Amino acid sequence: MLKFLLLCSATTLLFAKEFVINVDINRTIIALDSHQNYNYEDLIALSLAKTTYLCWDERVQTPISYYDYVYDYLLPGEQSDQVLRKKRRSKIHHFLEDIRDLPCYEALQTTFDQVMEKMETIQDAPFPSFLKFMDYLKDKDVHLVFRTFGKDFEKLGLEFETPVQYGKFIEGALHFGGEIYHEPSEWHQIFTSSRYFMIQDDFPYWHSHDEHASFGKPFIAINSDECTSLFFDDNIVPNGEMERSIVMPFGASSKELIDQGQLIPVDTLQAIMDDDYFINHFLSEKLHP
Repeated sequence: MLKFLLLCSATTLLFAKEFVINVDINRTIIALDSHQNYNYEDLIALSLAKTTYLCWDERVQTPISYYDYVYDYLLPGEQSDQVLRKKRRSKIHHFLEDIRDLPCYEALQTTFDQVMEKMETIQDAPFPSFLKFMDYLKDKDVHLVFRTFGKDFEKLGLEFETPVQYGKFIEGALHFGGEIYHEPSEWHQIFTSSRYFMIQDDFPYWHSHDEHASFGKPFIAINSDECTSLFFDDNIVPNGEMERSIVMPFGASSKELIDQGQLIPVDTLQAIMDDDYFINHFLSEKLHP
């Protein structure tokens, strides 16, 4: 009985709390990425490369992802180098071909085929896991802030019961409603003033600074009894490093926020295949100890 009462109390507190949920669009909740011009095969190969860890050659002493292996060992250099960028993308696109002789190849090829099969039914629509999450959030006090470097808002194809507010970050400042806001406290005030937001982030600013998170998508990190903020993005580096990451948190370090469940490095393949993916993260013990 005591366990039941404690569970009910925790659930009541969760439902009474206010949440600001930032959600990257591309490769986090839809397979499209018009800014990067990815197709489904690119998307799945990239996701497998980011989640497959090995000691790829004698130089690598501890397991790293194939994605990091390409960037740090096979094709090192500046993020802003466009020629190098194309070479890296091509190498990652041919990931499965490159590991054909490794023991892990068969399992990874099977995963690739399974995800491709599910993508044939999903196509360009939001992942079922996110649609289920949206439905779950209907009766809760949440503010959804959709984020993208591109202009794929209209490709979401979602229907919203209240008006959607639009804005953009330019060189670290929020442009909203004809005004410019520089302070994180002002952004938080804005993002809690309505239920739905579409915010375009500043790709040139991030890219021109070697794609370092300090110049990426601003995120106001709040975790109090009254309000908690979250950010779902497939480009958050899982170990909390800022290099090659994409979210710039204000209020705590990336590592702290990942450990607390507020910064969620989205596994795109799991988001596609597991229909409870977003709900499970939202209800995780890290976020609600």
